[in-house]
Amino acid sequence: MKNSSDLPEYLAESSAYFHESGEAKKDFTIAVVGGGITGLVAAHALLALSDRCRVTVFERAIPGGRLATRTLCDIPIDVGPDNFLIRRQEAVQLCTALGLKDELVEPKNGDVKILSDGKLFSMPKKSHMGVPVDFKEIAALGLVSKGGLKALKKDRNYPKHQGGDRTIYELVAPRLGEEVLDLLVEPMAAGIHAGLASTLGVSATVPEFLAAAIQHGSLTRGLKPLVEAKLLRENPPIGRSPEPVFYGLKNGMGSIIDRLVDSMSLSSRIEIRVGTEVEAIEIARKSGPLIDKFALVAGQNKYLVDGVIVSTPGPTTGELIKDIEPEIGKQISSIPHASVALATLAYNKLDLFPSHGQRGLLVPRSQGIPITAVTWMSQKWPHLNKSDLNFVRISIGKMNDNSHKSMTEGQLVALASEFLASTFGIKAQIIESRVDRYNEAFPNYAPDHLVNMARLRESVASRGPIILSGPLFGGIGIGSRIADGAMAASRLLKILGEIGSG
Repeated sequence: MKNSSDLPEYLAESSAYFHESGEAKKDFTIAVVGGGITGLVAAHALLALSDRCRVTVFERAIPGGRLATRTLCDIPIDVGPDNFLIRRQEAVQLCTALGLKDELVEPKNGDVKILSDGKLFSMPKKSHMGVPVDFKEIAALGLVSKGGLKALKKDRNYPKHQGGDRTIYELVAPRLGEEVLDLLVEPMAAGIHAGLASTLGVSATVPEFLAAAIQHGSLTRGLKPLVEAKLLRENPPIGRSPEPVFYGLKNGMGSIIDRLVDSMSLSSRIEIRVGTEVEAIEIARKSGPLIDKFALVAGQNKYLVDGVIVSTPGPTTGELIKDIEPEIGKQISSIPHASVALATLAYNKLDLFPSHGQRGLLVPRSQGIPITAVTWMSQKWPHLNKSDLNFVRISIGKMNDNSHKSMTEGQLVALASEFLASTFGIKAQIIESRVDRYNEAFPNYAPDHLVNMARLRESVASRGPIILSGPLFGGIGIGSRIADGAMAASRLLKILGEIGSG
């Protein structure tokens, strides 16, 4: 193994884990199937952790997956995730290792609106993932009815949670009431995953909800310290600067992908095969009960490798491993995934926008329309606000609502434009637009999802040097996916080392 002092900081945890097992005693060929952020980080980590492996990344489309930056009016615009949580240090550490530290930018704070029955209401400032912790504030906003406010009061003396994971609905509705769940919590906590409060588990999506319910019973009391800490970061005492919660990148999150690919291209030990789709992973050879050689089928070609990291969307992963673990493949393939389309529109900055001071808009599922959110990109990001344009991103689609999949790009742009006109009175001409589709990209994290996925991943790894990774196993946050990719590389090298030393 390489000297730990030479490794990027984001590999500290995984390198320590690998070091305990020793280095592989012979050279190995490794395939990484899927060139999204998780797969690319895994490949990068393999090269950093060991001098004894040759790596091939197979990517059927464009490296990066949903972490993508494209141009609109010749300006780089994120068409997937546009920021990451700073408290997950892996993303900051990776950006630093790739020379992107000076490119980090903070989003501007702003008001988030909620659409209810054709009217716009402010999201309570004293809230966490939609859970309001100040009764007077939520009552004054006028969003929640008297009946809804009465139901919310039940939370104050709700008994402590006994037991394990629950859906967001099961944990929140009895405490805060269904109206608060529908208008505030589901659009925030479930909306990030394009999912349903009735099917998403709290431990994989909002674990702080579960901790608050176990420790306090009341969610409003249990989450209040988090809200107070957030407000203190945003409005610190005199002499202290506000502390950012998120970072983006001046030239888009795709800069991470570009730098990863560029840095790895300097090595003679890696090849990134773009436009090559792996259709199956077969058992090529076994040594006793363990698989020690795999055959990757891609078109008319077969590639023999010693180890595999699978970092593809859930439905694809299930299909790929059916030769190795048929039943686990079926389980993974059966997990529901949501599809989303993002329409990004560019307007002239001189056109009047009623969005001053706003960050975005959330649309509760009860409103009965496919649009789920609006992000005022030029208000959110200072570097975009410097141009002569106003960029707006509209999210369309969610779990069990795939109406957008049958719509053309022109129809989706028209839907987004008509919504902005009816909701905000924006009737200006669109200068340029683009639509990006992410089909079956958002897994439904049911209760105990991560525990179950860890069990399935271990079962597959027990067959030989093959590691499952990606958002289905490590979560959708950028920091989580970086950590998952690094750990996948470490785990694979550990298994190969054990086989090689046997």
